[in-house]
Amino acid sequence: MSKKIVDIIKNAKNIVALTGAGISTNAGIPDFRGKNGIYTSGEYDPYKTFDIDYYKIDPSHFFRFAKSFLELLKEAKPTKMHRYLTGLETIGKKVTIITQNIDMLHEKAGSKNVLNLHGSIKSGYCLNCNRRFRFEEMESMLLKTGMLKCPDCNGLIKPDIVFFGEPVQYIKEAIEEIQKCDLLFILGTSLSISPANILPGYAREETYKVIINRGEVYYSGKNVIKIDDDLDSVAEYFTKEIINENTCP
Repeated sequence: MSKKIVDIIKNAKNIVALTGAGISTNAGIPDFRGKNGIYTSGEYDPYKTFDIDYYKIDPSHFFRFAKSFLELLKEAKPTKMHRYLTGLETIGKKVTIITQNIDMLHEKAGSKNVLNLHGSIKSGYCLNCNRRFRFEEMESMLLKTGMLKCPDCNGLIKPDIVFFGEPVQYIKEAIEEIQKCDLLFILGTSLSISPANILPGYAREETYKVIINRGEVYYSGKNVIKIDDDLDSVAEYFTKEIINENTCP
């Protein structure tokens, strides 16, 4: 890793990190389109599992995925890259996380400003009577019964995640943060999915864009630095060179 990248991060004051599924694979959570991804494995039909209209007709496909996903979340802990981003806040950086993930690992790591483009599983609501539910309530219900049904009206409960056919969240806020930042991290995403793939284009030309991902990333522009490496290996190096150096007495 070059000293130039370390100096860029040290000098940055307003940092945005755009994160995809690749930041969480080291936590044991599979990505969607990788070699052993949720879609490519063939275990789940993307349309039947994540389409909002299909969910209302037959939610059993999503329930099966969600139950398995919750089991993974029980064991999952924030990765070194999650913790590195939180560490940047501890040394005085303003850090905004813009994530495509629904695993809540940024929040578990302690990040204070997280924009969940695809929503979050930390809450949900009944599609019939609009009663709100906390994550713990939905988790208990799903693991015990295999379903998400409202105890008041027997209506279908929908977690506050973005299904196919629903608009993503916080796009306006994400664009505003990227326009203001002086360093943009692009972490664990190939930028192949809209609308997240258009967000880096809102960064100023003079803003450095540091891309860390295994494999191809569909983005090019000025002041772009690409690192094709394991995210946690890079995070470990950055933590040593940037975080620890600032916290040592």
